[in-house]
Amino acid sequence: MNISGFQKEYMIYMIKCNITHKIYIGSTSNLTTRVSVHLSSFKQGVSTCRSVLVLKNGNYNISVLRDKIQTKDETKKAELNFIDAYGDACINKNRPILIDMAEYQKIYQKNYRESHKPQIILTEIFV
Repeated sequence: MNISGFQKEYMIYMIKCNITHKIYIGSTSNLTTRVSVHLSSFKQGVSTCRSVLVLKNGNYNISVLRDKIQTKDETKKAELNFIDAYGDACINKNRPILIDMAEYQKIYQKNYRESHKPQIILTEIFV
C-alpha cells in the first residue's frame, strides 16, 4: 500500500551483552516489533537467530546505530559495514546480501553445479 507523502525508513540496531560484550547487529523498519520477535522466540526456545547468544545472560542493551535510512539496499550496505566494523565482537552468522535475490540464486546455482559435478575416474585396463 502506498500512502501519499509517506516514506518508509529503516534503521540499524545493536543488541549488546553487558557481560560478554558480544553484539548482534540487525536492521528493521520497526524496532519495537523486531525486538519483540527476538525476545519472544528466545524465551520460547525456538529462535534460530544468533541474537540468542547476547540475550541468554539476561543483561543486554539495545541501541540504534543509524536511523532514517531510505532504501533497503542502503540499509543492507550500512548493516554490513557495521558488522565488519565490529569484527570479532559481532556474532552475526548471516551477512546481508547486497545483490537482488534472482542474481544471488543464479550465482548460488552456478557455484552449486560446479562443486557437485560428477567426477569421472578413468582407469586403464590392460589385457
